[in-house]
Amino acid sequence: MLFKSTQRDAQKMIKKVFQNVVLVGLCFGFAAGCAKSNNTGSSRSDRGFSQSGMPQSSSDSHKPSIPLVMNDRVQDWIDYFQGRGRPHFERYLRRSGKYIPMMKKILHQEGLPEDLIYLAMIESGFNSQAYSKAKATGTWQFISQTGRRYGLDADQWFDERRDPEKSTVAASKYLKDLYARYNDWYLAAAGYNAGEGKIDRAIRKYNTEDFWELTQGRYLKPETKDYVPKLIAAAMIAKNPKKYGFTDIEYEEPVETAEVTLNKPIDLRVAAKCAEVSYEDMRSLNPELIRWVTPVSRQEYKLKVPASAKDKFEQNYAALQPDNHLGEDKLRVTKAQTLDRVAKKQGVPTVLLAAANNMGTREMVKPGTELIIPFTPPEGERFTDASERGSKKCHKKRGCTEDRVVASRGRKLVRVSKSREVGTLSGETRRSKKLAMIEKAESKKTHNLHRVRDGESINSIAKKYKVSPNQIKDLNRISNGKKLKKGQSLKIPSKQTASLN
Repeated sequence: MLFKSTQRDAQKMIKKVFQNVVLVGLCFGFAAGCAKSNNTGSSRSDRGFSQSGMPQSSSDSHKPSIPLVMNDRVQDWIDYFQGRGRPHFERYLRRSGKYIPMMKKILHQEGLPEDLIYLAMIESGFNSQAYSKAKATGTWQFISQTGRRYGLDADQWFDERRDPEKSTVAASKYLKDLYARYNDWYLAAAGYNAGEGKIDRAIRKYNTEDFWELTQGRYLKPETKDYVPKLIAAAMIAKNPKKYGFTDIEYEEPVETAEVTLNKPIDLRVAAKCAEVSYEDMRSLNPELIRWVTPVSRQEYKLKVPASAKDKFEQNYAALQPDNHLGEDKLRVTKAQTLDRVAKKQGVPTVLLAAANNMGTREMVKPGTELIIPFTPPEGERFTDASERGSKKCHKKRGCTEDRVVASRGRKLVRVSKSREVGTLSGETRRSKKLAMIEKAESKKTHNLHRVRDGESINSIAKKYKVSPNQIKDLNRISNGKKLKKGQSLKIPSKQTASLN
């Protein structure tokens, strides 16, 4: 009995000691948390959020996180998103549903905090077509140099910076490098915005690695000073939108896609028919494509299609005629000429005509050759390749034909039939086609030209053309008080343009 009693007392004592140790540990943890919060200036912990902004569970405790603190700068951005910026933020929230699952998965695979997805929110609003003044583009707003550094290729046919999945992988690698450089997520985010060189110089200048202290100086731009508070505010709202008054948000659904490998270029309208979806849907699934065709510059290309339509696409694609990937119409050439000249007569890009017929862009076409003519561009889209850019001054050169002038200005020739011969149209038909194209061009003119005569002023010229003087000034970038010179050329708004203004 004495032994059992002694054993029970020992167990009670061990249990009590253990409880005291846990209590002391919690106290030290709380004190450390308070100290860290005080180091952020006027910050105070946001109740209801852990460092990662989510209620922390035992399974989340080991995950990397970004401290979501609240201070005056963060509150200013919350107020903005709730007020004047509310329409924009609601749109960002709607789009987020389409991309967040994919982005979280990639960030998790890279061992990065999931809250970094909100960096894409403040960069582009989850818009893969976003383009900045600094020539950054895509969901994560990469400039071309940084994009190439992290494996994002681009040319005149495609730009991988605009692919949400590929750019998220690249952004993850870049952010991982930035964190390894600073060992601080606030500085890493600031480096993503301003560049690591700028942040390195700021740290040396102010002799501190505390982001909030760096913002007290004048060296960093306001955009960079606001970048981290904006990121924190966006994360807080996006993770608990109802708390901040964002209710009834209709989130876009993620789209499950599959990749199909193509060994030759294809018009996306043809690809859409193979997948039995609309052309617009096919474009939205492949935002990295700049044109309406897959890259001519690549021997092989992986096209995204709806996952549910992959088998259907492969079946229909296999049934395609070998020559029907870019066009269906055939044309038989009657006299030797360059492929470039044929392309201009048909109003199609030379490079696509060459791709459709496995020829070089400067290759001579022999008489009797039958060419496949690519489909005309979709409405609202056009293509200017190098040869077409070089022909813009064609009308000033000796021996240049009207067909070339028309082609260089982007007009399209009317398709006559499925089987045509170059040079077989009658003179009357040619004249009527040229007249129709010239009239169409005139109807699209946005301004006329006027050569200033002696004694004329902007007011007198405006009165003559029945437009306002300010419209002439704006169109010609003429400042107030600047006098006109005799012989000077002025752009005069057309009546249609003037009425819009």
